[in-house]
Amino acid sequence: MDLENGVIWLGIAGLIGLFAGTLIHIISLRLPARMPVFGSSICHECGQPLPGSALIPLVSATCPSCGTTSKWHKIATELAAAALVVIALISHGITIAGLGYAIFVLFLLQVLRIDWQHHLIYTTVIVPGSTVALLFAAIESRGELISAVIAAVGAAFVFWLFYMLAILIYRRRALGRGDILLAFLIGAMARTDLVVPALLLGMLLGALGGLFLIVIGKRTRHDFIPYGAYLCAGAIIVLLLPT
Repeated sequence: MDLENGVIWLGIAGLIGLFAGTLIHIISLRLPARMPVFGSSICHECGQPLPGSALIPLVSATCPSCGTTSKWHKIATELAAAALVVIALISHGITIAGLGYAIFVLFLLQVLRIDWQHHLIYTTVIVPGSTVALLFAAIESRGELISAVIAAVGAAFVFWLFYMLAILIYRRRALGRGDILLAFLIGAMARTDLVVPALLLGMLLGALGGLFLIVIGKRTRHDFIPYGAYLCAGAIIVLLLPT
C-alpha cells in the first residue's frame, strides 16, 4: 500500500475510532447506572437521556433536565480511542492482525474507563472481548488459538492464586474477582508471547500509581486502588508495540 492510500485509511480509522470512543463513553455511563448497554447517552449527574448531539464525537451536550454539560471525559475518551486505533494500525499494519489489535485496545479502554471511575469490571465487557480475542486467534491458526487459550487460562489462574493468598495471609482481598476475569481477557489478547510483559507492566503501573496517589493524599494504604485500570494500561502499551 502506497503512502497516500495508507494516510487515507489511517484517517478513516481515526474517524471510526472517534465514534468508537463515543460508544465507550456511553457504555461507561449506562452500565454503572444499571441500564442496557446500548441506547442514548445519559447525563452523568441525573441519568436522564441527552439530546442527539451527545452522539457526535468531540461535541459536548447539555442535559435538558438538569442543565449539566458533558464532562471532559467524553472528548478525552473519543480522542484516546481514535489515537489507539491509529497507533495499532501503524504498529501492526493495515491488516487483519492490525484490525484485531485495534479492537483489543478498544475493549481494554472500555474496561479502563469504567474501572477508573467506578471501580467495577463487568462480565458484559469481558466475555465479548475474550470471545473476539479467541476468534482472531483462531482465524490466524490453530497454534495461535492454543496460545491464546493457554495464556488466558494461565493468567486467570495466577491472579486467582493472588486473590486466595491475600485472603489467607491478610484476611482481606488484594484483588477483586473482576481482576481475575480481566487477566483472562488480557491473556487471550496477548497470548503466550506477550502475556507476561503485559501483566508485569500493568502490575508495575498499579504499584507506582497507587504509591503516587497515597503520596499526594488522594488515597490511603487501606483505600481501593483501581488496579484493573492499570492492568489495562499495561496491556495496551505492550499490545501497541511494533512486532
